[in-house]
Amino acid sequence: AVNLYFLKICGDNVEDRLGPKWYLLLFLGAGLLGGLMHALLTANSGLPMLGASGAVSGILAAYVWFFPDVRLGLLPLWWFFLRGRHWIHLRAMFYVPIWFMIQVTMLAFGVQGIAVWAHIGGFLAGLAMTWWMATHTPDARIAHLAGRIAAGEPVSGL
Repeated sequence: AVNLYFLKICGDNVEDRLGPKWYLLLFLGAGLLGGLMHALLTANSGLPMLGASGAVSGILAAYVWFFPDVRLGLLPLWWFFLRGRHWIHLRAMFYVPIWFMIQVTMLAFGVQGIAVWAHIGGFLAGLAMTWWMATHTPDARIAHLAGRIAAGEPVSGL
């Protein structure tokens, strides 16, 4: 459910920024590298891993890179019991380091059943891939608008 939340909130914005081909490369690359990191560091665990944890974590890395000031909603369990059903809204540049520290804390406490190394590996891979993509690929939103203008199509909102 948490992976789906992050994919829904962050995925479409990152895809708009990168375009579908680069987005797919980021998703698959972060997923593969995150899964590989998890497999290498938990080879003796005996627990299978299934899911898109590394891929979604890579998308989260791209989101904080491209949209650091956008506010993300958080409904922590402890906050829910103390304050009622109120969401906390934090900028991505603050939210994501908290998320990352939660991953490290889960490692420290030996939480089972969550592919924490896939989260961390996917995030780091996504951050590295996003850095490269941000410096070597055009903004897909601008390229799309430029193509429409060049074709003589009307573009509203400019």
